[in-house]
Amino acid sequence: MYICPRCNTQSEVPANFCPTCGAAMVMAATQQPDAPEQTAVQQTTPSYNPTTYTYPPYQQPANRPSKAKAIVSMSLSAAGLLFAFLGFLYTAIFMAVEPEAGLVMAIVFGIFSLPLSIIGLCMASSVRRAGDTTVFSKLGRIFGIIGIIMAGLSMFIGFIGIADA
Repeated sequence: MYICPRCNTQSEVPANFCPTCGAAMVMAATQQPDAPEQTAVQQTTPSYNPTTYTYPPYQQPANRPSKAKAIVSMSLSAAGLLFAFLGFLYTAIFMAVEPEAGLVMAIVFGIFSLPLSIIGLCMASSVRRAGDTTVFSKLGRIFGIIGIIMAGLSMFIGFIGIADA
């Protein structure tokens, strides 16, 4: 026997849809008198509501070095190296024209380049220790070391030249 769940029309003839209302017909369960009654277990599917679902916040893995920090360290070291190089260049140019101005330029550019090179070197070294293998941290260390050496030489030349003058 088939029963319409909407209008409760019963039909003995197998039908997919109710002739009265058009709803899908379901087969009625036939009960045997000797069999014990069994209750039907209704399975429910969890409903998905996109407004109530919250995503967990993103957390960067604990031991992963930051690529941005490696790029910043390379940039600072490169800026320190550039200032040290410009210090040598301006010292050579001004020494030919005005020796005292050239010595002052050596000290000024050394003062600007030394902290940049030291900070860049320290940042690059800490990123390398954290496990970074990119070229940025490697170049940051190289530029930082060369910048510190050139800034120290530039300041040394400036201080010795001013002391002798």
